[in-house]
Amino acid sequence: MAASRTTPPTLLAHQPAQHSLGFSQNNTIKALLALGPGAHEADVFRVLSQQFGDLAAEPISTTRVLKKLAHKGRCGTARSVVRWLERCGYECNAFHMGTAINACAKAGDWQMAVDLLATMQLVSVEMDTIGCNSVISACEKAGQWEQAIELLGIMARVSVKLDIKSCSAAVSACAQGKEWQQAMDLLSLLTQKMIQANYVCFNAAITACEKCGEWQSALHLLSFMVTATFQIDNNFGFNAAISACE
Repeated sequence: MAASRTTPPTLLAHQPAQHSLGFSQNNTIKALLALGPGAHEADVFRVLSQQFGDLAAEPISTTRVLKKLAHKGRCGTARSVVRWLERCGYECNAFHMGTAINACAKAGDWQMAVDLLATMQLVSVEMDTIGCNSVISACEKAGQWEQAIELLGIMARVSVKLDIKSCSAAVSACAQGKEWQQAMDLLSLLTQKMIQANYVCFNAAITACEKCGEWQSALHLLSFMVTATFQIDNNFGFNAAISACE
């Protein structure tokens, strides 16, 4: 009968206790959430130092904490976690930053989202399309069309790929700001970048034209949508164009 194989005690000593790891993560998350939505950065640093500590050396542990904070919309706390990681010399990658930015987007805090995007450059974390899109979406919800357009320019300058989500969110921001010409310019940008615009982009641009009484431009866009066999969601494009003509 073959002898059973056992793990040497020296190796067992170096294997992480998964149940202990999860327990520490849960305690950290609970303590951070208990600080409330307006948690002070010093209090966040204290909780992390006392309860998280060297777990921050495991990127997956940090990701789990940031994801939970994002789910709860605790953008300020998420930003403080990122700053603590940077200050303590722990790894802070694009996924960590993107998760924190997503927390800001969900909470509608576009300024903090922009601040985190700037922090990525300071800590030499490469910006990506997903993170930038989250910031633009936050700006869209807040009607910050100028900031949304500026972010598109930053993406182009640092060679971050633009996609339909980036541009549609920026067009929608322009619609909220009644900036019909900017919305039309963004549709032209899509053509230049060989990005196929969708009905969301066109509906947003038509809305911008409607709000400014630019009925000719609205009808031109609607005509293009019909010719190109775009889906016109619940007659939204038709109604907006008709409203522009009134």
